Amino acid sequence: MNLIGCAELPGDSFIVEDIGPYPRAGVLWAHAFGNNQGLQNCQANCLYRLMNYFIVESNRIIDANECAAFLQPRPAAQLNEFLPSVPQAPEDSEQRTDVREFVHRLYIHGVLYQNAIQYGTEEVDILINMLQDPAEEPYWSNIVITLGMIGDEKAIEPLLQFINKDAHGELSPSHYKAITGAIGSLGYLLNKSGNQKALTYLQESLDPNVWTERVPSWTSPFHLNVEERNIQLSIMAIIGLGLSGHPEAEKSLRSLQEPATTLESQEFQRKTSEVVNEALRALEFIAKEGLSQYYEQSSY
Repeated sequence: MNLIGCAELPGDSFIVEDIGPYPRAGVLWAHAFGNNQGLQNCQANCLYRLMNYFIVESNRIIDANECAAFLQPRPAAQLNEFLPSVPQAPEDSEQRTDVREFVHRLYIHGVLYQNAIQYGTEEVDILINMLQDPAEEPYWSNIVITLGMIGDEKAIEPLLQFINKDAHGELSPSHYKAITGAIGSLGYLLNKSGNQKALTYLQESLDPNVWTERVPSWTSPFHLNVEERNIQLSIMAIIGLGLSGHPEAEKSLRSLQEPATTLESQEFQRKTSEVVNEALRALEFIAKEGLSQYYEQSSY
């Protein structure tokens, strides 16, 4: 939900966000191309490594296997012959990073679940204060995701207030991304706590029209009109319900697959059917195996 790059592993295509000029952008592009060449993200002892999971300008180092992947591209079937598997793991080569530094990092594929859940109640208070600080806006997206992953119920009300805050005019991209991230992040909190308020909010959010009532005064920097904005916000609620692994969430998602009775609901169903299907697949896995296993099997 707060990623800036996505690449096939291996494959021949990737998508990256505009993060400004070289050298940070160069690191991002090279990292994404490395994923195309079959290189997995480094998760431990990653200082100065190109395939680090977050970006700093000094990330330039590659090892012999990585160099071979860049210089001698091979068919996908042959890549595993020489590319080692690097499992996702918490940062184990140093003391736990201060939570402020943790959310200030620029993560390529989003905040890592296994690292975020190392934090607890004390850090939740810090993150809530940061979420209320306009100076922290560039990092709000990481903050809301980390709050959700930690799973402390006292973050629910601040997240709802953040989502529902009546801003005006066109939001900045970072503010908009944080709001959408906060909606999805309620799913993590629902998974950890079973909180009824989070469940009800996500269920009600499946109706795109509810967003016109909740946030009537701001527009999205990425959508042409309020209707498109509302659909995207509801899509984030679909994702959140999927991440929850909650039985009531499954019922709500399956209701979206029932025959639509109006032109408006038919159009919404057409635009969201694939997301609903994927959310249900995620929900089923998470309900059986848990969020940690879900992210372990889906990480690269």
